[in-house]
Amino acid sequence: MKPSIMDELLAGLDSERQAILAGSFETLASVADARERLIAGKPTLSAAEARLLLDRIGRNQRLLSSAIRGVQTAIGRIADIDRAHTRLGTYRKDGTQGEEGGRAGRLEHRA
Repeated sequence: MKPSIMDELLAGLDSERQAILAGSFETLASVADARERLIAGKPTLSAAEARLLLDRIGRNQRLLSSAIRGVQTAIGRIADIDRAHTRLGTYRKDGTQGEEGGRAGRLEHRA
């Protein structure tokens, strides 16, 4: 028995979710291509099926958004670490952050 379009769409969304959770972003492209081919056939769905698909799509979208925020945070942390190697972060008397300027990001070490 051939699976219905709805079964294939749900299986694809489940595969997409697993790929997001596993961090396998290469897999996401192939899953998206398969889903686009299924949707290109303009399947007829009931209102309940459409709601179910929208729920699953929303769940995956939230996961992707969280993954993107995590990657952006990691990039920011790496930039902070890199910046720490070249600049000295300090605080002024009023408590605001400042940077030690001057010698092109070099610190002088004295014995």
